[in-house]
Amino acid sequence: MIRICLVGEIASGKTFISKHFGYPVFNADQEVIKVYKNNRNCFKKLNKKFPNNITEFPILKTELRKILDKKNIKIISKIVHPYVRHSLNKFLKKYYKKKFVVLDIPLIIENNLIKKKDILIYVKNSKRIILNRLKERGNYNKKKINVLKS
Repeated sequence: MIRICLVGEIASGKTFISKHFGYPVFNADQEVIKVYKNNRNCFKKLNKKFPNNITEFPILKTELRKILDKKNIKIISKIVHPYVRHSLNKFLKKYYKKKFVVLDIPLIIENNLIKKKDILIYVKNSKRIILNRLKERGNYNKKKINVLKS
C-alpha cells in the first residue's frame, strides 16, 4: 500500500483535495470529533486535567476553545492523539490491500507518522483564501490570523 500524505497550513484545502483522489481517506480531524463525541475514557482523562472546563460528555469544542494555549494543547494532544492513532492503525489494517490510501493528518510530520515510502503532497493556498475559510468556520483565533497576514 502506498500512503499519500497531505500536508499544509490550516484551512489550506487538504480535506477538499483528499476527497478527489478516489481512494480511502483517513481524516484525523474527523476522528478527533468522533473521540470527543463517543469516547468516555478520553472525557474522563480530560475532565481530570481540566475539571472546571471539561464538564460534560460528549466533549464540547466550545469548552476546549476556552482553555486553548500552548501548554494545554500539549496536554490535550497527549490525551487525544493515542485514540486517533489507534483509529489510524485500524484504518490501515482495513485497507492494507488497497494500492493507495490518503492520509489527511495535520502535523503528520511533527508527530513522526511519516514512513520512508510515503508520498507527501503539500497543499498551498493564498493567505486571503485561508483567512476567509477560517472566518467562515467561526472559531478562528485572531492571533493566528495576524500571524498569517504577515
